[in-house]
Amino acid sequence: MFPWRHTEGSKSKFCAQRNAIERVTTQPAYPVIGRLQNGVTVSILTSPDSVITRITDRLAQSVGRQKYGMWFNGSTKFDYDDKHHRLDVKVPNRFVADWIGTHFKRQLHEAAENELGNHVNLKVQIDAETFIHQQVDSQVKPIQQQTTKKTIRKSAQRNRTAQHRPLRHQLDDFVVGPSNELAFATANQFVHKAPGPANTLFIHGGCGLGKTHLLQGMCGMLQQRQPEAHVHYTTAERFTNEFLGAMRGGRLDSFRKRIRRLDLLAVDDIHFLAGKQATQQEFLHSFDAIDMSGARVLLASDSHPKLIKKFSEALISRCLRGMVVQITTPDTATRIKIIRALSERRGLSVLDSVIQALASRSQGSVRELEGTLNKLHALTMLAQTRKADHRSDTVGHALLNQLFEAEHHEQPTRPVTLQMIIDTVTQHLHVSRDEILGRCRTRRVVLARSLAVYLARQQTAMSYPELATAMDRPHHSTLISAVQRIARAIDQNEIVNTPDCNPPMPMGQLVDDIRHAIRDWNRTAQPVHV
Repeated sequence: MFPWRHTEGSKSKFCAQRNAIERVTTQPAYPVIGRLQNGVTVSILTSPDSVITRITDRLAQSVGRQKYGMWFNGSTKFDYDDKHHRLDVKVPNRFVADWIGTHFKRQLHEAAENELGNHVNLKVQIDAETFIHQQVDSQVKPIQQQTTKKTIRKSAQRNRTAQHRPLRHQLDDFVVGPSNELAFATANQFVHKAPGPANTLFIHGGCGLGKTHLLQGMCGMLQQRQPEAHVHYTTAERFTNEFLGAMRGGRLDSFRKRIRRLDLLAVDDIHFLAGKQATQQEFLHSFDAIDMSGARVLLASDSHPKLIKKFSEALISRCLRGMVVQITTPDTATRIKIIRALSERRGLSVLDSVIQALASRSQGSVRELEGTLNKLHALTMLAQTRKADHRSDTVGHALLNQLFEAEHHEQPTRPVTLQMIIDTVTQHLHVSRDEILGRCRTRRVVLARSLAVYLARQQTAMSYPELATAMDRPHHSTLISAVQRIARAIDQNEIVNTPDCNPPMPMGQLVDDIRHAIRDWNRTAQPVHV
């Protein structure tokens, strides 16, 4: 508690009474009814309740209605003693008292002086008993409520934006070949047929092979055929985030209603739910609710349902009850068709021999083909800007050779994979792949396994849990220890003695040798000049 006391000022009490009378006479709407004090008629507007009302009104105008509602309305109690000319401001705790004293001291003084004169005794005191029926931290509740409402509104707005964002892919743009024709035919039938007993389609395959294209294409096709249908495409990560946000924000019922009333739910990267028991349970119940209503469920994953580790048996059973189809790497003929389609979308005129060279060079995913076409398009635009007429010429072998030369010098033709790292380590330390992935604990095998994990963390984007899954480790904590052990050995320049393999050498040199071997292996595909 800290008192604010004012000493007697230059103005007399008569001046204060005269000011009160003048306020009454300038406001004829109020009756001039009162009592005699020293021969002067004083309005009832000078009663304690009316004085407090006018002081609080002035204070609200001075600090603003919003701040007044946060820190005074419900958090303070004003008491005016007319006899002793004293104004007490009672607060529930020290926090409110200190806050008002720091931020609103001047405004509170001005409001009191304007009504009562500068001779008023003003005091702020802590009186918890007065607020016995209020929470001790009531002064921050309006802020918390306002923040929560804003957060909910922003979250809901983001969810609505994500739901109504136009999908990128269309089913008509999908290039069909032997690697994906079964998946495409099943997708077409799934969209065009009426809902039946098998209302679930599970598509699996490697990254960048067209699973997302099919899912988004099916959603768009159904929405086009049935505009009134409730269709929702999402990823398993977004589903998890929305579920956790709804659970924290108390909006779980609305989340479930929105998901379970859908006519088609498409979830990409469903393997993301692996190991997330609460989210898997929620998705399972939503899955059953949608299936029982006769609606459809589309799922996509990098792996077959049975091969997703830490995936509940109930979800595996639901996935296998429907149609499960696989997409594999496209063959050369399909890659040629894909390159032609991508070139036409970009307005590129490409020679057939150049298309064949690109198809032979890029044997990975469709995304890799898209990246190659993007670079070729950029080189073409750059070549056109250097010409005076800016004509669009056919992409020939000169630009293709320039593209291959740039890829050879700037980056590897293939991304470094865990398999590539393990194979290089096995050749250097003369251990087998099965020993690295097995449970062998000999010194050489442990060293090889640790080096593989250390290099994988440096040269790939795989996380520790992903590495543990790929290397069949029950916990990723052992991998963290292995990386720390190798890093410590490099810092301390430890000598590695590997009998029957290599001569003793520092750990840093051994790591560099393996790293250079990986890079040389990755660049074995030399530029192709055609």
